[in-house]
Amino acid sequence: MNVNVAEMVAPHFDAVFDAVMTHRYTEFWLKGGRGSTKSSFVSLCIILLILSDRDANAVIVRRYAGTLRDSVYAQMLWAISMLGLEAWFKTTTSPMEITYKPTGQRIAFRGMDDPLKMKGVKFTKGYCAIQWFEEIDQIETWDKVSSALRSFRRGGDRFWTFYSYNPPRVLWSWVNKKALEMEQELKRKDKIAM
Repeated sequence: MNVNVAEMVAPHFDAVFDAVMTHRYTEFWLKGGRGSTKSSFVSLCIILLILSDRDANAVIVRRYAGTLRDSVYAQMLWAISMLGLEAWFKTTTSPMEITYKPTGQRIAFRGMDDPLKMKGVKFTKGYCAIQWFEEIDQIETWDKVSSALRSFRRGGDRFWTFYSYNPPRVLWSWVNKKALEMEQELKRKDKIAM
């Protein structure tokens, strides 16, 4: 079965998709409201990254564990289905994870409301190369995100971190400040690289 991923990705994500697949950057901040397709985009990227890197595992995080099943877990099932890969992945809800059968690579799901489970993510093969913080604007502080990243980013040399969010209306929100910092840093790097 041949699948054209370009047809599944909204055109405004083309440059970001290229940057993800070529590992041009480590962190990707994706903002937009409902219908922006940011979650669909990230879910497709995660599956493709797992297929392209035999050592890559993923952790997908939301503020509350109770929101995982009907949001990011369902979104990952959608991506697998869109790519026609249902036969290649094993899905379970207890524990909530998705496993790529040929290699044993896993996608784990965690809620920030249980700090012990955040630290308890272990992979028998490879490392946690991919992290996705969905609705990051709902997480209280950057310190909590940073702490989770320190737990996840161990044992590897290439990482992809996705932050998806609805832009907070309050301009001084920590999410808006952090996204602006990252945007300015990317501009500086691009100027240096020219």
